[in-house]
Amino acid sequence: MTQATATVLSPLGMAKKIHSVPMIIGLLLLFVGSISLYIISGEFTLSAMLVIGVLFGMTLYHAAFGFGRAYRRFMLYGDITGIRAQFVMLAIATLLFAPLFATGYLEDPEALVSPITMQMVIGAFVFGISMQIADGCASGCLYEAGGGDSKMLITILGFIAGAFLATLHLEWWAELPELPLIQFEDGFSLIAEFGWFAAAAGQLLFIVVIIGLLTYFGKSTPCRVRLEREEEHRGLSKADRGWKTFFTGPWPIFIGAAALAVLNWMTTLVTGAPWGVVSAFSLWGAKISMLFGFTPETEYWEGRTELLENSVFMDTTSIVNMGVILGALLAAIWAKKFAPKASIAMKTFIITIVASIIMGYAARLAFGCNIGAFFSGVATFSLHGWIWLLAALPGVWIGAKLRPYLGLESNFK
Repeated sequence: MTQATATVLSPLGMAKKIHSVPMIIGLLLLFVGSISLYIISGEFTLSAMLVIGVLFGMTLYHAAFGFGRAYRRFMLYGDITGIRAQFVMLAIATLLFAPLFATGYLEDPEALVSPITMQMVIGAFVFGISMQIADGCASGCLYEAGGGDSKMLITILGFIAGAFLATLHLEWWAELPELPLIQFEDGFSLIAEFGWFAAAAGQLLFIVVIIGLLTYFGKSTPCRVRLEREEEHRGLSKADRGWKTFFTGPWPIFIGAAALAVLNWMTTLVTGAPWGVVSAFSLWGAKISMLFGFTPETEYWEGRTELLENSVFMDTTSIVNMGVILGALLAAIWAKKFAPKASIAMKTFIITIVASIIMGYAARLAFGCNIGAFFSGVATFSLHGWIWLLAALPGVWIGAKLRPYLGLESNFK
């Protein structure tokens, strides 16, 4: 048996085969981080969210579960593999979240909705464009950075800057005219309007119809072919399948879809709110500005003074984001694919940083990104999630078409 296909018996056994020092450091960070968060907060919430964040990162990495590239594949080549998996994820989330409302665990469905406004539509549309140019969404830049893609560190920095900058201008954007036909400035909860059963049944039926249409009219890469291709890339064989796949990957994309739905559900059980990403980026930007003597005092931050005063390690969304990076790092090491590259062309750097700033700004305008607005919005039966998608899709198409003119490759995984 060659070294590339060496049998991995346990995480400790893997430490002898796969970059042992980074792996041990990563596991120690997870253990020490969890204990430290418990000591700091006096409760297990932050510790639990760090673990969940790590599992998010591992899932995204091992299932190669993306949002922006999935839609680009569909729009350019008719490949439905990625977006069909996203709708399967939404269907599973619908089944998981409905009982939370039925049992009263989530008492106020209207507290989980976001406004449907001109600001939101513009933000989602611009997010769709800039997501394609930057070649990464909110969750994507986190897990790919953890997996060793140094370009995504630039995307994260730009996202942070843009998300914070938008918080200084939200009062102006809120003054835009109302949307024609749709008058839901306070949001619209399907649960509050129709009841949990009708909302869940209707949404599930809608998702199933979309999956059926995609399957009938589109084309997809068979799961077996996708797995074999990735296994070959990772130097694995069929003998490496089984329980070891949890550590080494790759995972079937539909397993990733189910795992993300379950982890979002677990996030809601622990914190009372679904998975989000952008608010942490806004907070990180505010914290950086405070280091340079600028304290934001806009309306957005007036209700978040405690966040500004406390450490970012007391913010659950920040902890999850950090966990995603750490989880992807561990997954990449176990998959023998952690090989960060530091070089990047100046043109690519400029395009990436500008697009990332715009993407972060747009995400804050849209009350969330592909995770907080779309995934979690749909999961909690907020109409905002579906409107966000409808507004973002034209932007995605424009962004995908612009890439060749900017000298950017398709860069599909």
